[in-house]
Amino acid sequence: VYDVPSEASGANYFAQNYYTGDGTSSRELDYATFDATEGAMLINKGRTAANRYHRVYDTERGATKALSTGDSAAEEDTTAFLELLSFDDNGVTIGSRTDVNQTSQTFTHSLFRCHLSETITVDGQSVTLKHNSKGFGMIEIDRALGSASGAITFDISAMGLASAPMIWVQNVDTGGNWAVSHPALSAGQYLHLSRSVAVASAVNRFGNNSGGVSPTATSFVLGGSTEVGGAGFSGPGVDRIIIYIFGEISTDDAENYFKLFSFSHTNGTPSYQECGWKPALSCVKASSAGSANWVFRSSYRGEHIATYLDTNGVESGNFGAHGPFGLEVTGAFPTSTTIGFAVRGN
Repeated sequence: VYDVPSEASGANYFAQNYYTGDGTSSRELDYATFDATEGAMLINKGRTAANRYHRVYDTERGATKALSTGDSAAEEDTTAFLELLSFDDNGVTIGSRTDVNQTSQTFTHSLFRCHLSETITVDGQSVTLKHNSKGFGMIEIDRALGSASGAITFDISAMGLASAPMIWVQNVDTGGNWAVSHPALSAGQYLHLSRSVAVASAVNRFGNNSGGVSPTATSFVLGGSTEVGGAGFSGPGVDRIIIYIFGEISTDDAENYFKLFSFSHTNGTPSYQECGWKPALSCVKASSAGSANWVFRSSYRGEHIATYLDTNGVESGNFGAHGPFGLEVTGAFPTSTTIGFAVRGN
């Protein structure tokens, strides 16, 4: 089963897959005409098996290199464990590991294609910006190869974004909490994708080590925190990092296949976020409330059903549905500023 949006909403740029594991050592998941070989990022999650994190793979680091959104572990080489085997010209191939193919367990895949390449200069290095024309991009950089003292700047103007994006950053060499920026946050503020804590502020994540620097449609700055590959407030970086970028390409929602949003929510009262189209996928966080999970919803899971990006638990309900023109957040959510993004479906 796969879901590729219509051409107007980004055909061959985003797809989902819902399947039941069979335990075989090499299994192709066919996304029809979806070519993942030129560049892609995949998020995988078992629906009902406990102790299974959302696993993240991409073509920049290689198909057999896995990260988990819900912990602070470094990148895992899964070659010997038969997890994700390859990105293919019609989808992906998985192995027998229970994280992706446990017999009788159901799984969801969310696959983002980024087939365009630009060479950008970051900290004296030539770095590849992989992206598509719909607002998704990714960058891998080894900060140990640079020479800048503290902060580095990324030029993402080639993505053609209309506004500041949401950004995820993970240190793949030594691990640490995923650092997240969102356009609704103030300069220097960040969230942890791997934790349920409220928004925090520092000058050495999304900042230049002396002050916070808000990302824009064309650039962003990373400081010296070890979470983003740095070595502290001075000296060159020390680790390799992966960066995922989610943005809007237009001020007209009808032209976008990402919708970034922020709204005030009151516990006990449902909220509705307009997108201009029905979401296929959404990610929502009560940013100003402590102990509030990252709620990840796929249209394949059914109404109100979601998993948490920051835990390894099973899916659960009462989170709100994807409607024809947006998404609902139920009254079960805490009173808070609520942020997130949605991805367009059919």
